[in-house]
Amino acid sequence: MFLRSFVFIALGFSLSLLSAEPDPQVVVGKVTEVTLFRGQAQVVRTLAIEGEKGTIEIVVTQLPEKIVPDSLFAEGSWGIEVRAVRYRTRAVSEESRGEVREIEGGLKELEKKLFVLKQNKEIMQKRLDYLDKLEAFVVPSAQIELSKGILNVDELEKLTLFSFKQREATLKEIIELKEKESHFKEELSFLKRKRKELSSHSSKVVHEALLFLEKKSAVPESLRLTYLVDDCSWSPAYSFRADTPNNVVRLEYNAVIHQLSGESWENVKLTLSTASPSLSAASPGLAPFQITLRKEAQRQQTNEDWVQANVKASLEARGQALGANRSAVTQVDNFNTGWAFNNAVLNYQILELTCAPDILASVKNEFQSAGDGPTFSYPLEAAVSLASRDDQQMVRIMQNDFKTTFYYVATPVLDSFVYREAELSNNSPFDLLNGPASIYLDNRFVGSMEITTVTRGQIFVVGFGAEPQLRTSRELVERKESVQGGNQIFTFHYRLRLENYQGSKMSVRLQDRIPYSNESAILNVILEPMKVPLSENPLYLRLERLQGILRWEIELAPNTSGEKAQQIDYRYKMEFDRTYMVSNPTGIQAEQMQRDFNDLQMKKSKY
Repeated sequence: MFLRSFVFIALGFSLSLLSAEPDPQVVVGKVTEVTLFRGQAQVVRTLAIEGEKGTIEIVVTQLPEKIVPDSLFAEGSWGIEVRAVRYRTRAVSEESRGEVREIEGGLKELEKKLFVLKQNKEIMQKRLDYLDKLEAFVVPSAQIELSKGILNVDELEKLTLFSFKQREATLKEIIELKEKESHFKEELSFLKRKRKELSSHSSKVVHEALLFLEKKSAVPESLRLTYLVDDCSWSPAYSFRADTPNNVVRLEYNAVIHQLSGESWENVKLTLSTASPSLSAASPGLAPFQITLRKEAQRQQTNEDWVQANVKASLEARGQALGANRSAVTQVDNFNTGWAFNNAVLNYQILELTCAPDILASVKNEFQSAGDGPTFSYPLEAAVSLASRDDQQMVRIMQNDFKTTFYYVATPVLDSFVYREAELSNNSPFDLLNGPASIYLDNRFVGSMEITTVTRGQIFVVGFGAEPQLRTSRELVERKESVQGGNQIFTFHYRLRLENYQGSKMSVRLQDRIPYSNESAILNVILEPMKVPLSENPLYLRLERLQGILRWEIELAPNTSGEKAQQIDYRYKMEFDRTYMVSNPTGIQAEQMQRDFNDLQMKKSKY
């Protein structure tokens, strides 16, 4: 049974049952598997569960400081049913800071020794000063006595030898004191650094997971606890070793790993991945490309610097929206971040419509995400050790199987990733109420989304995350501008590409958009005939086609990448009075666009 950490009011299960249970078992478990991404890692901790048959409570302690709480979920074996998972933090007791106290005691002892050394050095210096004064008295006195012929040579020799011996002994002691002082200062500096390191990397709280389980027998069982952690990453590093006598060059492909999650990974099964971990399994919706027109007198002057600045702003906004959208679990967050995503791209598309081709040519490639390509995973054969440094209840309501066909959604104007989806018909005996859902694909957790209320017999759409072996892109091939009578005419040629890195055929819904406007009397947009026709899906034709959304149903052949990539070309013509210019709607009109977008996505999610 799988469970992500979310608030769930269980039907037919009383909290009073938990209060009667004995004290919870405290376990640590062992980290057995780690999938390391760029910036995060998915950690699997295996727990041994003892105890009699029945309801038990487990406290998993020593979770890392950099854990992502919302990513916490538990996966039980056949003999364990996970009822609830809860994340909590707890203040650290004073006893757990014994190492810091020991260091502080060492610091005090060293400071005491340094103080004693300082006092001894002052005494040594006073002894030298005394010998200087003694010599200052003896030498003149000896000269006077020598002139009078009454010099006592034996006494002078004794004084002289005494002075030299005292100086020699004193200087030796001073050297020893300086050596001790240097050693103590080095040790003092080391302990201060160690105390600082412990203080900076040790939590003031402990991080724990509370698991509520239903054990089906007294047989020992195992359980997998999985979570994401931050502050860890990896990057590739290569070595080329040439063997000139044998005409051989050896390549060593290595990984440079950053691991500061707050826990050590000892003898773990490690997989390195270029994918981006995401909590959201739903794809961003595509908003219609609605524009408005302004008088020619209101046209803003454009130059390359202006375009560069706007492209940069659009890129930054798109990057922020992309990160937020991939972490959006609730429907409201998905809609809001999806709109921000569309709006950022909309600003760039306006530049495509308004800027001269030579100006846009220098920056058009910048809008595509750098480094887009197929996602790879590298499972390491040998185990690896890498050092680092609220309540929920759930009961099973039903289990039901849905027959479906998976398909993929590609929207290159928004993202180079292609998302997997499925249309399901609710043939269960129950309506499905609004609530969060954890999404798994082939026994692999891929993210979360929100299911809105679905009645019996209703069809609804479920997203299963991005497919790393499919990629898509979009290119403005040509833009022409002319004047006919009192109208401006713009002609655009776009090319869409689909790449399949897998060895099997894929069914892809390819989407793009052309401008449309509620001001149809002054704006005419004509889509030219295409070699690949648009989809004839009734829902698409009814909801999206009239708003300028384009959709193709593509059967993508296997291993079609690079020069073999599937291409879709389309052209459209935009004509309007030359006293106007293209602009994106603002103010109330823009707010209405977002409401229309949310409504469109809701209608598409179930019908």
